[in-house]
Amino acid sequence: MVYRTDTEWGRERCTTHEEVLQRGAKRVETIAEAIEEATGATVEGRTALDYGCGVGRIAVPLAERCERVYGVDLSPSILRETRANAERMGVDNLETLEVGRLDELAGRYDLLISLHVLQHIRTRDGERIFERLLAGLRPGGVGFVNVVVRPPRPLLRVMRWTFRPSHASRVHRRRHRLNPSNLVGAIDLSYAYMMRRSYSLDRLGRLLAAAGIDRWSAHYNLNPERHGFDAVALIFEKPETAT
Repeated sequence: MVYRTDTEWGRERCTTHEEVLQRGAKRVETIAEAIEEATGATVEGRTALDYGCGVGRIAVPLAERCERVYGVDLSPSILRETRANAERMGVDNLETLEVGRLDELAGRYDLLISLHVLQHIRTRDGERIFERLLAGLRPGGVGFVNVVVRPPRPLLRVMRWTFRPSHASRVHRRRHRLNPSNLVGAIDLSYAYMMRRSYSLDRLGRLLAAAGIDRWSAHYNLNPERHGFDAVALIFEKPETAT
């Protein structure tokens, strides 16, 4: 197990289909480089599962490098948009499935990617999903999964972030210091939301070990002033002898 703190996974805001896919292609390149650096494996020619694929931001450009990609998501309408984006890019090796069909993919993929998904699922449910994803990964397969982790002294971090004033709210407070009701708009509950769905690396490590994976790396993003929470990308490889 290796911990790293030199990789930052930033938030991305896009306005057009083209921009979404262009940003996605850059992210796929970053992910591929991180996987190769951590495991020595490449993504080219693999069969990939993008769990929580959304509109295909990662799945569509990933399909240009992989033999086949499965995009899994909860919403049929989102998956229709995924297929439309794949068609726009001339991608014909991307198959979409609703999340209830996840077990059908067990043993069919050797690249697992999931970005900004588990942190929106209740922790214990997310751990069970993570366990299923690992079990379905073929021996020799690699994965890149990001989660939000619990920081030291989380209550203090929640309080600091919740009442952290932006530039606009600082001006607002100066102008309306005598009226506490005017401060409500400056409260940001996003950190508290993320902490309700944060994960323990120890527990995830045990799930990795149970799947036969004893070598994995955790790439931290330690920039709470920008992101509001500590994100970790787990990168791992399932041994060929795993069962």
